[in-house]
Amino acid sequence: MSKARVDVDFDKMISLSIDPEKARRYYESSKPECEGTCTMCGKMCPARTMKRILAGEDVSIR
Repeated sequence: MSKARVDVDFDKMISLSIDPEKARRYYESSKPECEGTCTMCGKMCPARTMKRILAGEDVSIR
């Protein structure tokens, strides 16, 4: 689960959850605004930002 969270892999997180059907319904009812982020952090996602920095990309949270 931790690896799926760092990778922001919602399908993997859902499949590993205790109740995948309920997790899928919840995810579908409140999808994140930005691709590759969650509803909590959005563009400020630390996992997404670190992944980009380590890949040598320029990062802007604007």
